[in-house]
Amino acid sequence: MKSRVLIAFAWGMVTRRPGSSTTSELDGITGSSLHQTIKSVDQLIETFKATTGAPGVSACISIGGAIIYSKGFGLADVEQGVSVSPQTKFRIASISKSFTSLLTGRLIDQARLDLNADIRTYLPDFSPKTLEGKSSPISMKHLLSHTSGVRDYYKAGEEKKTDMCPEEMLITKAYDSAHDSLAIFRDDALIHLPGEDYLYSSHGYVVAAAVIEAIVANTHPPKPLFERPARLKEVLDINEKKDTGTKLSNDSKSGSLFKQLFAFLGLHNTCLDEPNAVIPFRARPYRREKSNGCLANTPWVDNSYKWSGGGILSTAPDLIQMANHVAGIYLGQYEGMENLAVVSRKTLVNFLWSPVCGTVQGSWLPGGLYGLGWFVAR
Repeated sequence: MKSRVLIAFAWGMVTRRPGSSTTSELDGITGSSLHQTIKSVDQLIETFKATTGAPGVSACISIGGAIIYSKGFGLADVEQGVSVSPQTKFRIASISKSFTSLLTGRLIDQARLDLNADIRTYLPDFSPKTLEGKSSPISMKHLLSHTSGVRDYYKAGEEKKTDMCPEEMLITKAYDSAHDSLAIFRDDALIHLPGEDYLYSSHGYVVAAAVIEAIVANTHPPKPLFERPARLKEVLDINEKKDTGTKLSNDSKSGSLFKQLFAFLGLHNTCLDEPNAVIPFRARPYRREKSNGCLANTPWVDNSYKWSGGGILSTAPDLIQMANHVAGIYLGQYEGMENLAVVSRKTLVNFLWSPVCGTVQGSWLPGGLYGLGWFVAR
């Protein structure tokens, strides 16, 4: 069997892990030839860092389930001179969507979600959509594959601004749940008919998270998405009181569901990007001024409206751990221990990793398509 090689690479803000493995450990796992290749990674990353102007970069490589390279470069906080370290947490942006995909897969395995059903089956207060005089029901499959027609940061017909971030990327209001976040765009027109085109949309993932919340909240008798042994109860501040109405209980809100997922996967350095919380080892985000290329702090934002689409903090080793878990499911390593897998192999292969027609990614991922929260390419 070929060894599986997984690489997590982060840049821009920073983060990652000063070298961990010794020469003997590397040689023991991979052999001297690969060890020489690994040694060249430092130079490649330094070159990349210099070329892009990123203040910090992190990289982590895993072979056969074992991390054989993990190192940080540059600064997590330029003003304070704080170096990237193994614990540095950075925004993982749209990789957050893969975590939403895993929550969805969990519901599929529990027979609580039909991917092809109209989402209003689960979320009746979501505005019905019509386009070109046609009723336009949206499914969870549409949302997760970016084929729903739900807009992203610009409304239909709104001119895109090339010299600045869209205003909705700079939201400073805190939202209590994905359902509450729907107020931002709930009544806006679709960009295209569901299933007829591809438009990358983080807002679509907000709707998906609201559907997940509704399913978890409205299952009677109550059924948690994850069983919660004492270990999870220590990690999560869970309110055991259940609501029987339309109001979401605390542990059915997307923020809590993500925390439950992180705990299940053992991701101790992965969390929500809560702007007012004191989060140890959080990297500061930066940008380059377009006028002169100078480094500048990014505006203060609150990403609580889009935990599901781009609101998670993590580290490269944690991302590798998540990737190894999912790769292990694909390779059948949880056969007979399915309760330890976040989703079943059937759900992973047939749904989450199944490429959706019409989602061609273009030059940056030649031949690549999009599944449900995952880019798919060979």
